[in-house]
Amino acid sequence: MKRYSGDLLAILGHQRNVDVTLKDCAYEVQLIDAHDIVPNTRNFYGIREVEELATRMKITGHITPLEVVAKDDEPGKYTLISGERRRAAMLYRLEQGEIDKAVMPCIVREDLDGTEELTAEDIEAINIIGANDYREKTPFEKLDEVVTMRPIARKLWEKAKAVKEEGKHLNDFRAYFAREIMGISPSSLQRITMLENLVPEARTAYEDGLMRKSVLYELAYRSDEEQTSYIAGLRTGENAGTVAEVQRKEKPGEAEADEEPYNIEVVAEPAANTQEDESDPSEAEEWPKEAPESSKSVDMAEAEAKARQWVREGLQRLVEEAAGKMEEAKAKEDNAEAALWDLRRAAAALAIEAMS
Repeated sequence: MKRYSGDLLAILGHQRNVDVTLKDCAYEVQLIDAHDIVPNTRNFYGIREVEELATRMKITGHITPLEVVAKDDEPGKYTLISGERRRAAMLYRLEQGEIDKAVMPCIVREDLDGTEELTAEDIEAINIIGANDYREKTPFEKLDEVVTMRPIARKLWEKAKAVKEEGKHLNDFRAYFAREIMGISPSSLQRITMLENLVPEARTAYEDGLMRKSVLYELAYRSDEEQTSYIAGLRTGENAGTVAEVQRKEKPGEAEADEEPYNIEVVAEPAANTQEDESDPSEAEEWPKEAPESSKSVDMAEAEAKARQWVREGLQRLVEEAAGKMEEAKAKEDNAEAALWDLRRAAAALAIEAMS
């Protein structure tokens, strides 16, 4: 998903302006025990690669300050806004005996009050999502973002209509939500929201690694009964988790490919079913069972898919490296260097998005 734009970015920008104003008082860095920091129940992002982050902390000795808010009902306790992985990595180091205390630098936020249109909970949700903008997200994390932001976006849309703001898709909420808030196309938004049609077992099966996301999107167009039956087949080994298994008929509506369209049928038949263009390129080796092709065509498609995946992984490493350099520069209060690394990170992330 692209970096956010429009009204959401404006809200986050306002928060950052408040940060600058309150830097000497509300934004003092405090050392807080990780055990006194409570994970935020509104944070739906997965915690991944904790051990790698712990190793990086050990080598560099650097920890980017977490963002927290004091809990009104529990003095001395704080709720996380940003830094779930950092907290988990610090606790991991403590469990491994690498450190004696899990004390972490934190910024205690005091500016998460509501606005005329939005509640304090809305502002908190926006900050959590904004803090995770850099991440490589799963399909369900993208869906959770959309579900969380949808009611917030509607409030902002109603305000925009009331004051008749120009260029804000005032006659079409879906276009406004997609373009102005999430920074994606309406068809990409539609593709993400299709995942709301999935039965709960589909999410579990995906998280268990039983199917790729191309299969997940295909399954979203099936009835609950078809989904449940197919997933049961995955569990028993009857189904292998391929797009070809799920396909029964033409799926309706418009959808944008979330993965690269390397369909073997396209090699031989340029006018092939566009539905299959959304299939996962890594599944190319499975498709000849449905549409036989020469070994040369199969090898070329597979090689191209692997090449693009290699580029994607390289760009992701650049994103992570730039994010680390940016945080290091921030820690040194070198704003110019931090801004430069942020631009590099954004450029690499945009290149990844262009391949999606």
